[in-house]
Amino acid sequence: MNSGNPLPPQQMNNGNPLPPQQMNGGNPLPPQQMNGGNPLPPQGGARGGRVVVAFSGGLDTSYTVMYLAKEMGYEVYAACANTGGFSAEQLKKNEENAYKLGAKQYVTLDVTQEYYEK
Repeated sequence: MNSGNPLPPQQMNNGNPLPPQQMNGGNPLPPQQMNGGNPLPPQGGARGGRVVVAFSGGLDTSYTVMYLAKEMGYEVYAACANTGGFSAEQLKKNEENAYKLGAKQYVTLDVTQEYYEK
């Protein structure tokens, strides 16, 4: 159900809603963009290509860097936006971990001033 209303027919699969990975802004993905029920990776072939990951050093972003680099063959660029919440030691550890996890390049962006001005 969609806010109490039935989903439109283009969002249905034999009377059942399509899984989220098959949706594209509320519309089903065209068949040429599907791969066994999963969206195809971005342009660049079945595997590989380049991707930027917003990297905090936490579990989710660490796994993401490792998976994309080692399992999917992407060239991963990790970027940490420091708004003032990271210590110098944590930022150094983030950089070390990003490279250990397979990032090709890591950068810390000091956006503290911009963050607090807006």
